[in-house]
Amino acid sequence: MKITEGIIRKLIKQSLFEAVWSNSPDFDFQADSFEKVDERLKSDRVLFFTKNKEFNFYGADIGMTHEKDSHTLKHMVEFDQNIMLKLCSDITNVIAENYEQGEIDLYYLTKKDLSADVYSADYTAPQVKIIRPVDVIPGDIINTLDRINDDLFEGRQILEFEKMIFFTYFLPVADIYDKMVDDMIEYSVDIGDQNFKTPQAIKQFIDNKISAGEQLVISFVGNYTSKQTGTTQNRYYYNVLTSAMASKKPEAGIATLMRRLKSMNPSGETYSAEESLAYFAGSGSTTIDQKNQSSFYQYVQGLASQVAARKKMEALGKKQKGMLKSLKTKIANINAKLKKANKAEIILPQHPQLGTPAAEQWFQNAESKINAANISLFDPKTNLGGPIRGMSKGYLKGGMSLQQFYTNLSNMALKKYNYTLSVEEFQQLLDYFKISYDLEEIEQIS
Repeated sequence: MKITEGIIRKLIKQSLFEAVWSNSPDFDFQADSFEKVDERLKSDRVLFFTKNKEFNFYGADIGMTHEKDSHTLKHMVEFDQNIMLKLCSDITNVIAENYEQGEIDLYYLTKKDLSADVYSADYTAPQVKIIRPVDVIPGDIINTLDRINDDLFEGRQILEFEKMIFFTYFLPVADIYDKMVDDMIEYSVDIGDQNFKTPQAIKQFIDNKISAGEQLVISFVGNYTSKQTGTTQNRYYYNVLTSAMASKKPEAGIATLMRRLKSMNPSGETYSAEESLAYFAGSGSTTIDQKNQSSFYQYVQGLASQVAARKKMEALGKKQKGMLKSLKTKIANINAKLKKANKAEIILPQHPQLGTPAAEQWFQNAESKINAANISLFDPKTNLGGPIRGMSKGYLKGGMSLQQFYTNLSNMALKKYNYTLSVEEFQQLLDYFKISYDLEEIEQIS
């Protein structure tokens, strides 16, 4: 690797901070991978400031250039979108000024334009497209800074203007991101068995920190699994309240700093402390290494069970909320019929908290009362008059036996009215509606 001006400057900056970063394979078009962010931050375009640019490397994911600065561009939006929007706005203004003064040109290419294999024998370089400064969006700037970072790291020639926007505007933001890692490492508490002998001791420690309103960063050893690298063991620094997570590779350096958010929005909605820690129980890509961390492992497994039970209760409560509305309508309708028939109306006690076993029992009791009311209101001649006349046509024409006639009618009565029709009642209905039948067939009905 060439020792370039960019690398030297980066090393000087890095030496001022505690955390040393490791390099990962190149990851281009950072802004195209964003989810649930301000739409202006998303883009599949990258800018160029001259036609004479060796631009065909970007988009090819070449080299080990995914380090601190590249991670900043990928993850800073998870911590503070406004910082990134201001950074991009400032750089866009500088681009506009230099463009108007004729100091730079302005072109772009898309991720699709740069998707061809640069090493292919029939590779043809794409033609850059003109863009005006007013049409540049923040996501374009993020991808462009990532391109400049790749060029600096790989020793490719860049413009003085590109150096200026990178070192003057972007590096201070990268330093903010870098300091987050330093602070997490400095104030972290090792949650291993040497410090906490039981799951209860960990619970008390975490509960006390949360009650006091203090930031809580824990440190532990975990196993990270991915398709690309398999399973590796890293040291993790995790902010329980903000879901910020830094990982450090053994004998290497910081691999990443990211934040697990429910939705990446300006309000920064986060997981609860329980949900945050339950992530490490085994469902995600990072799990706790149980060696020398058995107390933490047991504590997290217990949290995972609690979270699962609470989510189940919340889902049940949501379902029961819809059921309650339907039940009220059903009771109102049947009470109107009971009132007309001079029968006692259904009166239910106040329902318990939805989502609980008590609420489930309450719904069952309500349905039992509704069924009982339906039975009390049921009149075979009125309710089954239409169906029996319709079914009798098939019976009289020889299309069904008397046994099947009874079975069909009784099934319909049970399903629609929750009423069990006896053979004796069936015979009475046949007589009432003057439907002829053989007495011996009635006696054979089961």
